[in-house]
Amino acid sequence: RCPSIVGLALAATPRVEDEDARAQGKARPRGTALQWIAPPDHKSMVAVRFQRYRPDVVLDGSESTALRHAQAMGLTVPLDVGIASLSAPQLGGDLSGTYQHGEAMGVAATNLLISLIERNETGIPTLPVTQSTGSIWNPGTTVRQVQPRGPA
Repeated sequence: RCPSIVGLALAATPRVEDEDARAQGKARPRGTALQWIAPPDHKSMVAVRFQRYRPDVVLDGSESTALRHAQAMGLTVPLDVGIASLSAPQLGGDLSGTYQHGEAMGVAATNLLISLIERNETGIPTLPVTQSTGSIWNPGTTVRQVQPRGPA
């Protein structure tokens, strides 16, 4: 199993700065995305980054790694920080994010495998074929609606 990565912090306010911008006396503009990655087992690294950057929302590549970290730090989700997953486990669940339709992906993969077997195709293809299935946004309860502010 591939470990998940908490990977992107977004801020809607100019409070997020990086070291280069700070050194130049420039704050990040409002709505700027700040990318940072932390292995899910490095709780202290995640805590330091949360405190340093104070993101409004974190996009999580896993089902709930960022949510567990935020709760362990005593943060109230979504009031202190929003959490959006790129692989929400179910439609209608509490975790906000995209639901990837695991069953539909399995059906598509099975159909592709059957067609390869029926055509007696083996080995690595010279021109790989990819398939994708759509995803649906699950509103959940881990992000809040932010009212737009005036120009920065």
